[in-house]
Amino acid sequence: MSLDRVLQPLVACLGNPVGGNPTQFVMTRLAREAELDWRFFTSQVPPELFDTAFRGIQALGMSGAAILPPFETSLKPFLDSISPRALALGKVQVVKWESDQWTGDETISTAILRALTHRICAQAVSAQVPLDAQNSNDSFTPQSIGVIGSMALANALQLALFDIPGDYSVLRFDETLKHAKVLSPATPIDPLSANPLAPANAKASTERSDLTTLPDPSLPDGSPLRNDHSLESDPLHRNALDPTQRSDYMLQPESPDPSSHSGEGELVPKDRPLRALIIEHFDSLSNSSPQARNRLLKAANFVEQPFAIFVPPANGWTESIKDRSRWIEQLESHGIGWIEEIEVLTHQYAINFEFWSGYEAPLDSIRESLEEYLQW
Repeated sequence: MSLDRVLQPLVACLGNPVGGNPTQFVMTRLAREAELDWRFFTSQVPPELFDTAFRGIQALGMSGAAILPPFETSLKPFLDSISPRALALGKVQVVKWESDQWTGDETISTAILRALTHRICAQAVSAQVPLDAQNSNDSFTPQSIGVIGSMALANALQLALFDIPGDYSVLRFDETLKHAKVLSPATPIDPLSANPLAPANAKASTERSDLTTLPDPSLPDGSPLRNDHSLESDPLHRNALDPTQRSDYMLQPESPDPSSHSGEGELVPKDRPLRALIIEHFDSLSNSSPQARNRLLKAANFVEQPFAIFVPPANGWTESIKDRSRWIEQLESHGIGWIEEIEVLTHQYAINFEFWSGYEAPLDSIRESLEEYLQW
């Protein structure tokens, strides 16, 4: 009898709460349409039982899992490798067993950028741009992608830029919307070790000093980044309960450099106009002053047909709220098109399904399933 690990084509979706999450519905339909013998199930796990639940997934030989809040920051003790993007974001959203190890990744940053490039291509088609010009990196002038949100998201997006064509840089606006800093590729510090974990997880994390990350495309030789420093000597770990050590602070933008800005009083470099605004939370806009918002939307250096992208909530569904509708109207009044959350979710679910099964699912089918489930 072979002692090799028997892998079941079974993927769990773990969270609390899980009501209204479309993962199981969408993935099951995709598997059926692709004639794949894959099964997906959803489980609402009490926080104190997450360790047991995930150990059960591993012991039963399941292929992987989708991780929902509040467990996205609790995976480090169970994984052998974590992608640089997930380290930058401070969250693991999908895991799988591959090449004799448990691997974790985040997919929201790549989904955001794919939704953007998908819309740019559609825009080019409608403008009758030749196909060879659409696919040529030389056809992209240097542009910026602005982030109104956490530093963690901005850094994950910076790393995800390697997956899309074009010459982009990421800049993050501060909470007042009065200043922006351009990010440069950086070696991610491990924010997962700094997040408050359940006691069992914290204990386990000190036993896993061999944790590695996947190869980082920003490094010349594609070498994996290692996370083999002692947690006891790590100031981030010692200050895990310090609110200034949240994942927002783990990666810092490059040091302020006058050359990285277009000049005093200007938000966006002149040579890199804004192609898109990525809005993580509507509160980021609502809490800023009307003057700052007006300056951003009117005076910032945008390309001719920019987009605003709304990041879907981690629980997987979007509620129609007054602020959301108001901001859509205001963006459109300034000539800024918008990419709604369901578009980003469509790309994220395609990435997730391929992550587990290796199968590239059709976007139209995913979008149709999401609209049906969410009653969009």
